Amino acid sequence: MKQSLRLALPPLASLTPDTPIPFALFDRGGSIRRSGTLPASQLATLAPGRRAQAILHPGEAVVTVVDLPPVPARRLDAAVQGRIEPMALEPLGELCVAHGPQAADGTVLAAWVSRRLLLKAWQMLHDAGLKLDAIVPFELALPQGDPAPHAPLELPADDRWRAPLPAWSLARAQWRPAARHSRWRAPLAWAAAALGLWLAGLNLYAVQLRGEARALQVRNEQAVREAFPEIPVIIDPLRQARNQYDMLR
Repeated sequence: MKQSLRLALPPLASLTPDTPIPFALFDRGGSIRRSGTLPASQLATLAPGRRAQAILHPGEAVVTVVDLPPVPARRLDAAVQGRIEPMALEPLGELCVAHGPQAADGTVLAAWVSRRLLLKAWQMLHDAGLKLDAIVPFELALPQGDPAPHAPLELPADDRWRAPLPAWSLARAQWRPAARHSRWRAPLAWAAAALGLWLAGLNLYAVQLRGEARALQVRNEQAVREAFPEIPVIIDPLRQARNQYDMLR
């Protein structure tokens, strides 16, 4: 087992960067090295680069078992969503839905939570430096036969904190937050490319204008030289031509 950090999140609606979060830090052998309560920013400093698992507050997610006919794995997600839609109190578009594999008897363990609350909390934890590998409903993070299935994880950390977690969670790839700078990296790159292209076009146009101006200058000099051969040196064709014209008048 790799070193990992397990968090017992408060209700998502109350979570802020300064909210104290109970945690347990596990070593490679699965023993608890340290536990306590720290805000998200300090938790990231405590365990830089380590796996982090977030356990939702009791009742934050809805967990249920649904019965489905045999379906291909690629269609299981759509089948689960169609099955839970009549049971959900909110439209599916406002929920994050996750599920495990289909069992031999056709049942699937599924969970859902408010999309707005989950993604807001996940982004906040991500911005604080916490890289979550799993976001697990509380009901799926308890040891078998837990004597207090409705009581949140408490400190000091005990065997309830060591319960094995399911292989699936609400931390699905399509909802994973992006770093703030990377969100703007592509637009900025395109803007820089567009600016570079515009500058290149502007320089090309300037070169073209200089060429046309020089050609016009040469034509004017030639016309003045032919009209007034007595002028020894042509410097300002138009002015010199006007002066010669005035003298002739």
